[in-house]
Amino acid sequence: MRVKEINSLKDRIHELKTVIKFQEKSRLLQSKSFEERTDQNKDVISVLQNNVRHFHQDWIVARKYDEWTIARACRKDLPLKLATSRSTVEVAREKLRKYVFDRVNVHNVMLHLVRQRGERLENMQSELENLLSQQNSTKEELQQLQIIRQLENNIEKTMIKINTSQNLYSLYVRLLDYLKKELTYYPPQLDKLQNMVLLFQKDLSNMSEMTHDAMKMTEVNMSEMETAFVAERKTREQKLTQQKKMIEKIHSTGSERHRRGRRDMEFSSTLVTPEPQKGRMQEVSQADIEYQADVTYIVDSVKNAVQCSHLWDIAGRFLAQKNTQENLLQQTKEYEQKRKELEALLQKLDLERALLKFHQNPNVNRYRRG
Repeated sequence: MRVKEINSLKDRIHELKTVIKFQEKSRLLQSKSFEERTDQNKDVISVLQNNVRHFHQDWIVARKYDEWTIARACRKDLPLKLATSRSTVEVAREKLRKYVFDRVNVHNVMLHLVRQRGERLENMQSELENLLSQQNSTKEELQQLQIIRQLENNIEKTMIKINTSQNLYSLYVRLLDYLKKELTYYPPQLDKLQNMVLLFQKDLSNMSEMTHDAMKMTEVNMSEMETAFVAERKTREQKLTQQKKMIEKIHSTGSERHRRGRRDMEFSSTLVTPEPQKGRMQEVSQADIEYQADVTYIVDSVKNAVQCSHLWDIAGRFLAQKNTQENLLQQTKEYEQKRKELEALLQKLDLERALLKFHQNPNVNRYRRG
């Protein structure tokens, strides 16, 4: 292994030596090329220095010529001469051109003011002549002048009206264009509104159907409840009448028997013999037994009818039946009120449906025509 490593190291040292030799050769070649380039650059630098000298001389001559031309152009205007002495000919030319333009503009403004004043002077002279002529004119001429002034005023008014009418016409044209532009946005909105109206109609029809079905169901339920209530009321009235009749019968039979017993007792007390008194007592006791048996039979029948086990529960059962009757009457009143409310709601929905139909059809027809 060590021999191999030593051989590999030797090979690498040999390779490195060859690389170093090549690098030295390349360095020598680069130094030679740099020397050649420096010689060439020295020649170029000398040529460029000569060119710079020539250009500097030309620039000095041109500057002197510019200063001479600027001094000649400015002449006696010292501020302008000082302002343009250190600038080029082009800059001085622009400044002089601007100065000349400013002076020309001032000259034009002055001419314009002179013309305006001349026109004012002419107008004032004409007015003066008119005034002088009016002093010497007759009444007819004054009337004619007044008519002329009125016509001039009328002409001015008509011109103002024409201008206003033109402005109104232009405004009308603009408004027409704007309305045409706005009109292009309305058809989709109308489509949306039409779809919304159709949806509302469908919802309204569904609601009307639901309310109609609900009314039918409530009517059916009310009719069933009314029939059931009437039947139950009839049965209870029949039971109450039977119970009343039985109670009246019990009272009547009891009172009659009580009267008979008292009569028999009075009659027996008038008699002296004891044997017939014993017969009477036996007869009275037999009548009482029969009376008690009838009373117990009637009470048992009343208990069976009322479905009570004790006699003292009969009055409570009658009160409970009365309370249930009152509750049923209250429920019937509530159901009748709900039925009236549903009928009013149904009428309101029918009215809204009719209104929607009345308002929707003309708009749809107009949209279709458009």
